[in-house]
Amino acid sequence: GGFPASVVVGDVIENIDASNGGGVGRITNITGNVITATKLKGGGQDEVRTGQNYNIHSGHTIIDERKYTYRLRFSGFSEAKTSGGEIRTRVVCKGYTDVSAIEDCDGSAGDTDLGLNYVVPGVSWVTMTDVDSSDVQIGEATLVPIAGADGFIKVADMDYYLREDDDEIPAWFIANNWHQLTYVAYSAGDSPGGGVDCTVAGGTCLTLTGGGAPANNKRALVVSAGSPLAAQDRSSSLIADYFENENNDANDDNAETGGIISTFNDQIRIIDTSP
Repeated sequence: GGFPASVVVGDVIENIDASNGGGVGRITNITGNVITATKLKGGGQDEVRTGQNYNIHSGHTIIDERKYTYRLRFSGFSEAKTSGGEIRTRVVCKGYTDVSAIEDCDGSAGDTDLGLNYVVPGVSWVTMTDVDSSDVQIGEATLVPIAGADGFIKVADMDYYLREDDDEIPAWFIANNWHQLTYVAYSAGDSPGGGVDCTVAGGTCLTLTGGGAPANNKRALVVSAGSPLAAQDRSSSLIADYFENENNDANDDNAETGGIISTFNDQIRIIDTSP
């Protein structure tokens, strides 16, 4: 007795009994002519029973993981974050509020309008991909909505990547690793989706110590690292091994400029200030 060799653990078992049919589960063990399975879902019985009729669907590739990819365009609330204590990143969300119903990506999520204008034209909004245990794709399905939808969305840990094929930055800048020695900062008010522009000193503007008054009216600036100081190791990824004092603290909007000395040689260039 027993089952054919083609029937293996992981195959799908379906109850097709006239009175209790429709339940589907997955085989977890085979011993001779006895099988055990997960609870059957969607039918009148949630377990395999003697005297009932079943189909076993064998020979199918087993899905190990299902992945979802979202491609949509939306304008939401933007917050600056620090990833791992070193890298400044950005979070953009829509449908998140705090206890005072003010937009806050760390707040509670709730449904809000996601109209079709948030969908990239000609691109599927959602792509569902199934892969096996070797991460080989075995199936795919897509969704393109035909009407507006409600929901919430949050995209976190967005970095500011440089690409050599972008016209804005010369190829030599990246090829010679100048991007590892240069830090660009712009005010929270000038960030994409920022709620308040840096239009007056203070508030959402950057503060530059040592650069004259007013110090707190900088909209954007560039910090360039000098030669390694005695305590700095440029083989590391720690920001303190490249920049000094206020310039190596990614948790605030403060920067510092000054003369070149044995403990400080950062160079600052102001890109723009508030009127």
